[in-house]
Amino acid sequence: SIPFVPPVNLGPTPAVPSTATGPQINKIHREFNRAATEYREYDETDKALKSLLLAAVDDTYVRTLKDKYIGYANITTKKLNQHLYNMYANITSIDL
Repeated sequence: SIPFVPPVNLGPTPAVPSTATGPQINKIHREFNRAATEYREYDETDKALKSLLLAAVDDTYVRTLKDKYIGYANITTKKLNQHLYNMYANITSIDL
């Protein structure tokens, strides 16, 4: 299987070399806009999924990831899932 690599936030503007020609600048802008759209879609989807997950899981199970000032803003859905799996998915015969 191929591991998923999240898109990177490229920042507010593309890096255009001072020696770039008109067609090169157009290509840089097109590629930047495509990458920015991909990142926005990924980020919005992650935020929506995180919101659904946090609504479905009692805070008791994830509060160790919560920041005092910003809550879960810097936590991804993947990290929440990993935390839940690592902490609570191992059911032993004693637990049963």
